[in-house]
Amino acid sequence: MLKVQHPEMETFMNGVHASLLNCADCHMALTKKKDGTYYHSHTWESPLENETLLAKCAECHGETDMVEFVHSLQDRVTAREKEVGQKLSDLKDALAAANQAGSMDEDALNEIRQLYREAQWFWDYCYVENSEGAHNSTMAMNCLDTSETKIAEAMEKLSA
Repeated sequence: MLKVQHPEMETFMNGVHASLLNCADCHMALTKKKDGTYYHSHTWESPLENETLLAKCAECHGETDMVEFVHSLQDRVTAREKEVGQKLSDLKDALAAANQAGSMDEDALNEIRQLYREAQWFWDYCYVENSEGAHNSTMAMNCLDTSETKIAEAMEKLSA
């Protein structure tokens, strides 16, 4: 299996906010020095837990309750991750059973193994991203949809 490692930057850079913001804008609040100049704090934090950072969201999102909005989005992505993750687990079990039974030739098994690896990659990309879709919910859902499509294709080959 392949393992995705912290794709937060790639996820963010392919999202709607990348042309307007950088990581510090959302995760490191502006802080005023004694001399009156501003700098980004060196404390990394969730914008949902900092009123100064939430105010940055309001510049574009207006009166939207961003905490509620983001949590709702994250709930949808997390639920989808669990749903697709269960299907991925079911595929793993079905593939192991087919391998154990010896009922398929090695070429057919390798084709299904490749689909499993690809499905696992797209699921893992979303799962390990750490924002639960907040950085780029469209990309998260697309990754999960791609994973689910590959799982369905593999399961169909297993049942043929």
